[in-house]
Amino acid sequence: MRHIRRAVKKGGFWVVDVDITGYFNNFPHEKLMALVEQRISDRRILKLIRKSTVMHKKEEHRKAG
Repeated sequence: MRHIRRAVKKGGFWVVDVDITGYFNNFPHEKLMALVEQRISDRRILKLIRKSTVMHKKEEHRKAG
């Protein structure tokens, strides 16, 4: 709230509160990985990112189960 008050005093007037959890459940992960691969060349890091993505998908599937 303190940050918002400061921004308003400086002339800011937009406050946005968005729940994007559902967006990432349906996000095209292969497209994301293609973009990540353009910036990261270390295959070990890419593998780690893929594993975490797969684990997240499995976790979400179990919750929905």
